Amino acid sequence: MSEASSFPGSVIQPNFALSLTASVAILPGMAVTPLTGANAGQGGKAIASAAQTAVCAGLAINGQPTVGAQAQVAWGGTLNLLPAQWDAALADSSTTGLTPGAWYYVSAATAGKLTATAPTGSNYITPVGIAITPTAMLVLPGAPILASSL
Repeated sequence: MSEASSFPGSVIQPNFALSLTASVAILPGMAVTPLTGANAGQGGKAIASAAQTAVCAGLAINGQPTVGAQAQVAWGGTLNLLPAQWDAALADSSTTGLTPGAWYYVSAATAGKLTATAPTGSNYITPVGIAITPTAMLVLPGAPILASSL
């Protein structure tokens, strides 16, 4: 196994990544959902407003893949990105980078984005990880749970 690295865009545990064909352009740090049926093997932007799209396979590692390009997706381990990259992936970013200790979820408002506020009502709560530092997240995608059922 190669030595772990901590530069932006790196995953500390590289064996916790998968590759999906991007069905849309996906930014680093965005939540990726696996597509099904005729689009099996492709990844799209997760959004917590519907059960199927609230499923999160992990977070995009590589930058802005074009439609049809291979998107590397971290489904575990620590993902390191620059603060500006995290800001682009956050739906509710008012600071630079991540808030250490905060859990992040798939946004119900904007496809692919993450939020530190769990969705409510008829939306789904899908945890994706916990921030360790302003630039690093421990990626821990969970199963979507209908918020109104809690």
